[in-house]
Amino acid sequence: MAFKDPLLNAVSNLCKRRGYIFPTSTVYGGLEGRYEYGPLGSLLKRNIAKDWWNTTVTSKENAFGMDSSIVQHPRTWQTSGHATVFGDKMATSLLTGNSLKVSKAPKISELDSRLEITAPSKNIASKWRKQIRSEFAPGIKMFTDGSKICLSVESVTDSHILFSGEDGPVHVAHHGILCPETNSPFLTEPKLHGGMFYSSTVSAGELAESFLTVMDENRDAPRAHLKKLIEDKYMESSRPLRPELAQSAFQQFRLLHHSVDRKFPMSVAQIGKAFRNEHSCGPFIYRLMEFEQMECYHFVNPEASERFALDLSVDRLSWWRSLARKPSNFKFVELEEGDRAHYASTAIDIEYSFPWGSEEVESIADRTDFDLKAHAEAASIAMTHTDGTTSFTPHCVEASAGLDRAIMAYLCDAYDTREVSSSTVNTVKPYLKLDKRIAPIKVAVFPIVHNNAQLVQIAKLLAKEFRTAGLYTMCSENASIGKRYVDHDEMGTPYCITVDDATIEKGTVTVRSRDTCIQEPMLLTDVVGSLLAYYKT
Repeated sequence: MAFKDPLLNAVSNLCKRRGYIFPTSTVYGGLEGRYEYGPLGSLLKRNIAKDWWNTTVTSKENAFGMDSSIVQHPRTWQTSGHATVFGDKMATSLLTGNSLKVSKAPKISELDSRLEITAPSKNIASKWRKQIRSEFAPGIKMFTDGSKICLSVESVTDSHILFSGEDGPVHVAHHGILCPETNSPFLTEPKLHGGMFYSSTVSAGELAESFLTVMDENRDAPRAHLKKLIEDKYMESSRPLRPELAQSAFQQFRLLHHSVDRKFPMSVAQIGKAFRNEHSCGPFIYRLMEFEQMECYHFVNPEASERFALDLSVDRLSWWRSLARKPSNFKFVELEEGDRAHYASTAIDIEYSFPWGSEEVESIADRTDFDLKAHAEAASIAMTHTDGTTSFTPHCVEASAGLDRAIMAYLCDAYDTREVSSSTVNTVKPYLKLDKRIAPIKVAVFPIVHNNAQLVQIAKLLAKEFRTAGLYTMCSENASIGKRYVDHDEMGTPYCITVDDATIEKGTVTVRSRDTCIQEPMLLTDVVGSLLAYYKT
């Protein structure tokens, strides 16, 4: 796991070294876009999810949970629109051959009078210059400046760029965007890259046999028609893995509504896996094909939905910041109409300043009554709420947070380094300053030496007492005490407790803080109660 950004590279290396996150199938070289959580990563994941659930469900009035199926009826995705329009528009650079996401690409409208295409080297710039002149824009005027190819722009229309040419303007068709990697306008026409991830319900042999039958029965059909028939046959035997969790709550609205107190607003939350056919994954665990979402659907009166969405956004940002060492790295971004989903009347993203830039970690959207009305019409049933004499289709204000993205954000937020002194040399060591609520290991207990049976026994009994009290605790005997402190700093353990000679002589242990490195004596009889009170506040 090597990344260009130093911080991201350091975090990913620590994750692998300390058992937070591993690439999937490491013995076989890994699998793109898939990672697994190790001993500490799985604890961190559970702690974040638990705190989210407590904040979203346990502490709220008229909030409930559900746990839905990964595979839903095929009509679910036809009704929601996912089957036809879900995905990203992608284009390919004609110079590099790399794919790019249209929504993230610079806009043509921002062009200056001079367009500079950036190549990786002078040699490649020379090669691209010849390719542009021979294939994309014959007769165009241009010159190279090191690794840059410079072209003069005369004007831009909705469909073409007019470049200066040797015998007059050269018209080059454009698609409204530039390659973010090279600044080149020479791109293929954008096409929708389907975002649904499918799983076949039949064996590979049965599927192959059905394809052969289609081909035998349509030998003289045009290639495009035959392709469509094969696609249809594949879809008959496939089921999409859910790309979002929300549709189950919309389909089950009547059952959810009738099974609990019918007060409004009503909130339904769930945490679960979702799957997307991402064209490109990363960085690290930010964008994955298989990921976990924390979603809550607030069904509210239509007249109150806009205000509810704004208040909810403030509440959600407060939660993200409450677990962060640098809260200001989380911020609001209110989306303009063109950037919102077609069903959303209001959309606000919560973004985190990752090493490579600011990216979304949670989205709050007023989905209006779009989903409930769509499923009600498709299934020919009513999905309404009656308040006294008034009946209405509720609006859904959805808060959808990425659990993997939360893990990534808080690991980047917690990572730091400091100088550690030893008897021979000073070295810089990393440590994780994770919030106490999400730190995987709450307490580490050490006998100061491993060959004193009495100290080892006291340490083991103390660790057991912490575990009985509900705090995840490790007991370590190996390596020097200084090395064990450094190791647990890197794991993010807030407190280490050392059982030493003073424990036998005075009944005290040494309590060391991860954040300050200060060591203080405390009575052995008080230490469990003291730390338990600390973690409960």
